Amino acid sequence: LHPQAQMQIMNIINSIMGQKYIATHSSYIVNHYPIHKLVRVVNEGEGSKVYKFDNRLSMKELKTINLKCMLYKAEMIFANKVVLFEGQTEHIALPIYFKKFFGCYPFEMGYSFVYVEGSNNYKAYLEICNAFHIDWCVYSDGERVVINFLNNMMKEITGRHHYDTTKDNHFVIIKNEMCYEDDLIYHGFVKDVSQAIDQKEK
Repeated sequence: LHPQAQMQIMNIINSIMGQKYIATHSSYIVNHYPIHKLVRVVNEGEGSKVYKFDNRLSMKELKTINLKCMLYKAEMIFANKVVLFEGQTEHIALPIYFKKFFGCYPFEMGYSFVYVEGSNNYKAYLEICNAFHIDWCVYSDGERVVINFLNNMMKEITGRHHYDTTKDNHFVIIKNEMCYEDDLIYHGFVKDVSQAIDQKEK
């Protein structure tokens, strides 16, 4: 259905008094509503389970999450697994690696690759994944400052006094305290990196 037509339907539904539930697979409709008004229904074999945000977060925190995750909110909620990363280079490369290894595109297996635009935004995306019980992993640069940030973030999310993301299977950390681009150069892809930079500048 055309997005403008979907908007018209939503206006009609919103004008109806009382409590309403909308069952949809439309990313347009999902992205239209704030995150705390969404419910994820998942078939888990023996029956369906319902997941939504609990009341532990303030409206200010929910608003921040909604704003930071606006573009990928629906894509995440409909995914079987979400792969989070912070860099533009990974945004281009990781889906290519996935297709090379598995022989299909990520969406064919229900995977969503999400560019969070900076490590300071991971927390908002992880709050969504945890609230809606979406399986996730983080592909991260390996610099010490980044690892320290991720450890502190996970301590805040989980309430633990200690957290080591390098020992958590949810995190894929680039070795030798390198960022992704340095890792490519280290493994002999200098020419490929140079060509990519030249093409971007043209």
